[in-house]
Amino acid sequence: SSLKNSGERITLRNPAGTTIDEVDYQLGFPWPTVGDGIGTPQVSPSIELTNPLLDNDLGGSWRASGFPAATSNSGGGGPVNYIANTATWKYLDDGSNQGTSWRASEFDDSSWSSGAAELGYGDSDEVTTVNSGPAGGRYATTYFRGSTNIPDPSTFVNFTISVTYDDAYAIYVNGTEVARHAGLTNNAPFDEYANNTVGNNANDTLTIPASAFVPGTNIIAVEIHQGSSGSSDISFALSLTGEISGGTQGSFAPTPGVANRSYTTAVPPQVRQVNHLPKEPTSGQAVVVTAKISDPDGVGSVTLQYQVVNPGDYFSRYLKFNSNGTSNEDPRYEDPDEWADVIMTDDGTGGDALAFDSIFTVTLPATLQTNRRLIRYRILASDTPGAEITVPYKDDPQPNFAYFIYDGTPDWSGSIRGGDAPVNYPGSLMSSIATYFLLSKNTWVDDSQFGGYGGSEYLWPGTMVYDGRVYDHIQYRPRGGVHRYQYGKNFWKFDFGRGQRFEARDRYGKKYSQPWDKLNFSSLVQQVNFNHRGEQGLFEGVGFKLFELSGVEACNTHYAQFYIIDQASPTGENQYEGDYYGLYLAIEQLDGQYLDEHDLPDGNLYKIEGHSGSSNNQGPTQVDNRSDVSSFISGYRNRTPTTQWWEDNLDIEKYLSYRTIVEGIHHYDIAAGKNYFYYHNPETSKFEVHPWDLDLTWANNMYGNGNHDFKSKVAQNPAFNTRYQNRVREIMDLLYNSDEGYKLIDEMVQDVWTPGAPSLVSADRRLWDNNPRINHPDRYYDVASDKGFGGMVQGAKNYIISRGSWMERSLLTQNNSIPTTPILTYSGAAGFPSNGLLFTSSNYNSATPFAKMEWRISEIYDPTTANYVPGDPYLYEIGNPDTSGELSSFDSDYLFPTVSAKPGQTYRVGVRHQDTAGRWSHWSEPVEFMVSSPDISLFVNNLRITEVHYHPAPASATEQAMGWTDSDFEYLELQNIGTTPINMTDVRFTKGIDFDFSQGTIIEPGAFLLIVKNQTAFASRYGAGLPIAGEWDLNDKLSNGGENLKLSLGSGTTIIEFAYDDNAPWPTSPDGGGSSLNLILPTETLPADHSNPLAWQASQQAGGTPGITGPGTSNFKLWAQSIGLGDEAFMTDDNDNDGMNNLLEYALDSDPTSESSHRLPSGATELIEVDGVADRYLTLTFRRNLAASELTFTVELSGDLTGWNSNTAIPVST
Repeated sequence: SSLKNSGERITLRNPAGTTIDEVDYQLGFPWPTVGDGIGTPQVSPSIELTNPLLDNDLGGSWRASGFPAATSNSGGGGPVNYIANTATWKYLDDGSNQGTSWRASEFDDSSWSSGAAELGYGDSDEVTTVNSGPAGGRYATTYFRGSTNIPDPSTFVNFTISVTYDDAYAIYVNGTEVARHAGLTNNAPFDEYANNTVGNNANDTLTIPASAFVPGTNIIAVEIHQGSSGSSDISFALSLTGEISGGTQGSFAPTPGVANRSYTTAVPPQVRQVNHLPKEPTSGQAVVVTAKISDPDGVGSVTLQYQVVNPGDYFSRYLKFNSNGTSNEDPRYEDPDEWADVIMTDDGTGGDALAFDSIFTVTLPATLQTNRRLIRYRILASDTPGAEITVPYKDDPQPNFAYFIYDGTPDWSGSIRGGDAPVNYPGSLMSSIATYFLLSKNTWVDDSQFGGYGGSEYLWPGTMVYDGRVYDHIQYRPRGGVHRYQYGKNFWKFDFGRGQRFEARDRYGKKYSQPWDKLNFSSLVQQVNFNHRGEQGLFEGVGFKLFELSGVEACNTHYAQFYIIDQASPTGENQYEGDYYGLYLAIEQLDGQYLDEHDLPDGNLYKIEGHSGSSNNQGPTQVDNRSDVSSFISGYRNRTPTTQWWEDNLDIEKYLSYRTIVEGIHHYDIAAGKNYFYYHNPETSKFEVHPWDLDLTWANNMYGNGNHDFKSKVAQNPAFNTRYQNRVREIMDLLYNSDEGYKLIDEMVQDVWTPGAPSLVSADRRLWDNNPRINHPDRYYDVASDKGFGGMVQGAKNYIISRGSWMERSLLTQNNSIPTTPILTYSGAAGFPSNGLLFTSSNYNSATPFAKMEWRISEIYDPTTANYVPGDPYLYEIGNPDTSGELSSFDSDYLFPTVSAKPGQTYRVGVRHQDTAGRWSHWSEPVEFMVSSPDISLFVNNLRITEVHYHPAPASATEQAMGWTDSDFEYLELQNIGTTPINMTDVRFTKGIDFDFSQGTIIEPGAFLLIVKNQTAFASRYGAGLPIAGEWDLNDKLSNGGENLKLSLGSGTTIIEFAYDDNAPWPTSPDGGGSSLNLILPTETLPADHSNPLAWQASQQAGGTPGITGPGTSNFKLWAQSIGLGDEAFMTDDNDNDGMNNLLEYALDSDPTSESSHRLPSGATELIEVDGVADRYLTLTFRRNLAASELTFTVELSGDLTGWNSNTAIPVST
C-alpha cells in the first residue's frame, strides 16, 4: 500500500497495540501543500515536522521540505520573486559599442529606451519591439538593464534566474558576470555573433549564488547576441527569484533518516481554523474573519491583510502563462498598495465573541462588500519573541483566503431571433442547478475561447466560485482536438492545482466522494453538419450513464450554469453580453481521483490517441515508463493474438459490455485509436477499456466506423462471440429498451428541461443559437420533430428502438438457436413478504440440452414506483442485482434469501436458461412487486442481546506477544429466552458490527450464542467449548465510546436496535475496567428496553460471563427479605452482634443472623508480579456479593488514618 496523496491517518503502536502516536495529515492549509515538482531538476518535497517538541497532529507544525518554519520580514516562507517575467527594462538597440562600463551599478542609463518584457522583434509575441537594425546587417548585440531591491540577500540560499532569449546571452549582477550562454565566447565584443541559433526563443533556468547580490539596490545587466547578420528575430525576458532553500533538487528533496531541513527552535504561532462569516456574503453585510492562533511563548500580534478585486478589473498571482506552461508573476498581486492591513484581536471587542480563547477576530466593514467583488485575505501572526508566519504559506498554490460577494442570480431574458418576443427566466430557475462563476480578464477569456491556441497547457489564470467556496489562482484553457474552435460556444478545461481540489456535487446536490483536480466542460453544441445541434448534453450524459450501468466505469456528469465575471457591469447592451455564459455539462476527468471515485485500484491509466498511451495516473506498484501499455498495444496491433493472450491481458467481460454500449449509442469515433482510455488493473493484471469523448454519438451519420481492433479480434472472434451475444442480449433485456432506457433519458434531463415551461435548455438556446460568436447560427433543433428540446429527447428514445432493432439483426445472429424465453410466476406467500419470495419458472425448452439457469432480483426506483420522492436518483433493473449464481441443476422453484429485498421497496425478478452451447435465453418478462415486512414475532418475543463486552481489559504481556490488543477480546452475547428453537439463518447484525449468521444456525430455548471479534484470542482468555457463531468483520470493532447496535432480519427489518454508552446513567466500569455490560433481567426485558440504561448493569465478574448465566441482581431490601430480616431492617443494624452491620454482611455475602467475622477482609504479604517485575506486596483478600449491583467496592490506603487514597491499590484477581 502507499500513503494517500489527499491525506489519511498514520498510527504508531507498540507491540501491545497501544497507540504511541497518531497523525492525521492532510493536503492543503493548515498543512503544507506538496506533490508538484519544484527546483531544477524537479523534485516533490515531503512534509517535515519543524520541531519534535511540537504537536505533530497540527498542520502548522509541518512545512514542505526546504521551506522555513517561519517567515522573515526580508523574505522567506518560500521563494520570493523580485523581477517578474513581464518587468520593465531599460534597453539600448542602436548597435553601438558600449564596452564594459554599461554593466556597472553606477552606469547612467537615463538616455536608454524602456519597455516591458517580452522585448524583441520578429516573433509577434513581443510586448516591446526593439530596433532590429538594417536587413542583412542585424545588430549583433542589444543591451538591457534592470534593477530590484533585495533587503537582505543572506536570507536566501541562492537565486534563480529564468531567462528567455534568442540567440545567446551574458548576464551580469552589479557589474560581475554570473552567467554566459555556451554559444557566446568569453568577453565577446559588441559585434560578435553567437555560435548558436534559436527558433522563436528558448528558456534557461540558472542558479546564482546569494553572494552575488547586495542589500538594497541590485543592477541586472544583460547582453543578447544575434546568431547572424541575417537573423529574423530577437527575444528577451528575465525573472529573478530568491530561493529560501535553493533551486536545486537537493534543496527540496525529502531527507529520510537525517535532520529535517525545516527544523527550527524559533517556532512561529500555530494558525488554523481560519473562517469567515457569512460564507456567501451579499452587498452591505459585514464579514467577520476568525482564526485560532496559539503559541507557547504567547501571541504577539495578528494582522489581516485584504485585497480587493473589483469586477472588470481582475488580477491574479499570475499573468497569462507562457506557451510552455511556465508562469509569469503579476507584480500587482504583491504590490503593497493592493493590500490593506487590519488588526485581529482576542479581547472580546470588534466582533470577537469571547476574550482570550485563542480565537482572533476582525470585522470587515459592510461598506467593503459590493456585488460581484472578490476579497482576498491572508493573516500575519508573530509570537512574543518575534517569530512570524504568514498563512496561507507562501509556497501554497493559493497563498490567500478569499470570499466572493454576490447578491443572487438575477433574472435573464432572451429571444431566439431578433424581433422575437423575449422570454424571462427568473433567477430562481437560473440558479436551480449547480452554478459556477469564473472571475478573469475579458481579454483572457476571449483569447482562450477564440484565440486559436491548440496546446494542452493551462495558460489563463482565473478564480472559480462555487458552493460558497473560492478556488483562487486556478488555470484554464480551451478543450478539444480538431474541433476546438469550430462551434463558437466552445469547450473548457480547468485545472485547480494541489490543495484546492474542486468539490463538485452530482445532479442531486450530493458531493462526489472524491474532489476533482480537473473540470471538463462540454459546450453542448453539436457540429452542425451532423444535424443534431440542440441535443444539449443529452448524448454524453446518457451515454456515460449507460456505460456505468452496464458495468463499465465511466465519467460522472452533471449540468452546470456558467457565469463569467469579466466586466464591470453584469449586463451588456444586448442579451448576448453580460455575465451569463450558458449551460454546460461538467464531465469527470479520468485520473487517480476517478479511480478512487469508482472504487478501482490505483493503477496505470492511459489516454489513447493515435494508438499510443499518455499517462493520466501512475499506479504505485506498476511501471512508470509506459512499457505496459506499449506492450499491450503492440501485442494486438497488426497481429492475431491467441485466445489465451486475450484472456490473460484483457478484461473480456467488461470489454463485451463496453462494446455493447459502443454499438448502442454509435460511439464510432474510436477506429483511429482515440477517444478511450486503457486502465491497467493492478489486482487482475488485465487492461480495461473506459469510454471518453461521447459527443458524436446517438446517430448513424456521426463520424467514424467503430472498427477498433477489438471488434474483430474479440467481439467477433468465435472464441468470444457467444459471450458477446449473451451480453448484448442481456443489456437489451434489462436496460437498453423502451422501458428502462426511456427512464434513463428522462432522468438525465429532468433538471434542465420541463415540458411546456421555461427551462434551462431553452435559455441556453436563446443565448447561443444566434449569438454573434456561434458558427452556423439558427440551427438548434433542426432534426427535432417539434423543433424543440422535447423533440431531441424523443429522437434519442426513438434511436433506442431503431438501433435496438439493428442490433437484433446484426449482432444477435444466434437468436434463432437460443433457449425459449422462460415464463416466470410468483408462488410465495401473499403480499410478497421478504422471507417468502418464492418464484416458479416454466420448463426448459430448446433443441439443445439444458446446461444452467440463473435467477435475479433487483430494486427499481423511479417516478413509476410507489414511495418515490421527486428529485431522488433512479435505480435501474440492471443495477446491483442479487443473483442465484449459475445453477447447473434445473429446479423450477427458487426462494430468494430474506436479505435479498427490503420491505417497502419495489423489485423486479427474472430468470433465464442456458444451453450446453453456452447460449443464454432472454431474461423472462420480470415480475414487479413491492416487498412487505416478514413476520418477526418469534425473534422479537424470544431473542435478546444479553451481554456487550465493548472495552475489555488490556491485553497481558503473554497476549501482547500473540499480537493481540484489548479489542481482540470483544464479544456480544445473545439468548433465546423462549421455549422454541430459533433459526438464525436470515438474522444479521447490520449496525455496530457486520455479521451474518450461517445457514442453519439454531439457538435452543434458554441457550446463549456468542459473536466474537477474534475467536482464537477469545478462547485463550475464556476457554474452549463456548457457543460461538463466528467472528464479525475484521475491520469492525465495538466503539469504546458507545454506538448503535442493530440486529435485523434480512435486509434491515429491525429485531433489536439500541445505542449503548460509556457515560452515566449507563454503567461506566465496562469502559476498560474489565467488566462487561449485562442485561439484568433478559426474560422480563422487551426489545425496546435495551435502550434503557437502567436495564443494564456492569458484570460482577471480571471479563463478564460469555455463554453462561451470570449472577442475578439484588438490592439491600430484597436481600434483607430473603434472609428473614423483614422489611424494617436497617443497614446499620448488627442483629447477631458480631461487629458487622447489615450493610457489611450484605456486601460480603455473609449471614447476618450468625457470627460471620471470619468473612472480614484478611491481610497478608505475597510475592506478586506487576508489570513483569516480581516483588512482595501487602494484599487484602475479601469476598463480595456479586448480586449487590448497587454497591461499589473500593480499596483505599492511608498512612495516618486521616487521608485515604484509592489510586495506589492494584487489582490482582477477582
